[in-house]
Amino acid sequence: WLFLNLWWILPLSFFVSGVYENIKMSGEPASIFQWTSSTAVLVNSLRLLGDWTIYAKYGPDPYFSWASVYSTPPFTLMSLVPAVLAFVSLSFKPMGKYTLFFGSLAVIGLFLVKGPQAPLGWFNTSVFNILPFSGVFRSTYEKLGVVVALSYAFLIGLGISSIFGLLRSKLKNIKIKIFKSIPVLFLILIFAILYGVLAFPFWTGEVIWAGGIVRPSIRIQIPEYYDWAAKWFDKQNGDFRLLYLPSFPEQGASYDWEYGYFGSDPLDQYFFHRAFVGLGLIGNSAVDKIQQQIKNSLHKNSPVQICKFLGLLNIKYILLHYICPRTPTGIYLSDPRGRARSCQWQSCQR
Repeated sequence: WLFLNLWWILPLSFFVSGVYENIKMSGEPASIFQWTSSTAVLVNSLRLLGDWTIYAKYGPDPYFSWASVYSTPPFTLMSLVPAVLAFVSLSFKPMGKYTLFFGSLAVIGLFLVKGPQAPLGWFNTSVFNILPFSGVFRSTYEKLGVVVALSYAFLIGLGISSIFGLLRSKLKNIKIKIFKSIPVLFLILIFAILYGVLAFPFWTGEVIWAGGIVRPSIRIQIPEYYDWAAKWFDKQNGDFRLLYLPSFPEQGASYDWEYGYFGSDPLDQYFFHRAFVGLGLIGNSAVDKIQQQIKNSLHKNSPVQICKFLGLLNIKYILLHYICPRTPTGIYLSDPRGRARSCQWQSCQR
């Protein structure tokens, strides 16, 4: 596999340092590693609630309206149930190879996602400071928390099955009916906690942010004509890329749709199946230089030069957004800072 893919791996390897330096523009990796891991203490990591955004706010608005509920004593106890079920499964004999694998993966994952937190937080910090390009994992819970969740998925099912089997075997000879129903009651209780109580934001709709004082709602309505455009591009033959204009000044995208939008570009992710060129900096010096040349050519209104660069990047079509970005990505118009930056952005567009 490696040999067959060297044709694209080797050229990219020359730009690793440049891309990594671009990543460091958001802050010193060691500092980010410390503060993003401040909420990943062992008890939170065990509960799969170690991500810093769960406890953070943007101005007066929390990132997640439901997050504070999980810090109350009842929910703290109930949110430990998945971890208890997962690790109880390791106490049943015989331990199969899959149980050993996922058990080991869960322990290793928990040790990594807690970052500099106890126990042995100094070890993780030392390794982070020594390893080259460790800044890629500066937010360890975000990058590796899925390892713990994946391990739990297998172990929780095994734990429920093992406990249910144990209860049924121990109580099968008891003549009192109420005791015989304990295994079933156990299943009902566990499923009520896991799929009912702990998952309440899904049932109440709070998992979708409805809007606050500063942060707008994340409910969006993508215009239908983007779907038409995507289907048209799919019918075109050949291998080509798309260039969309106007370009966004920051990573991500923002659109002035009916309900507005900011975040990662949904058109690129869910609609268009062709590669996009958005003229945003990606940290690859060679590609960034070409994209900057395209911008300069557009400003100078030089069609010949534009066509040369478009051909170099294999761009066949230009997608022009008539609904221009309302504000730079991640900045909210209800925030005075956002309004100021938006005015600057609109001036640049003119």
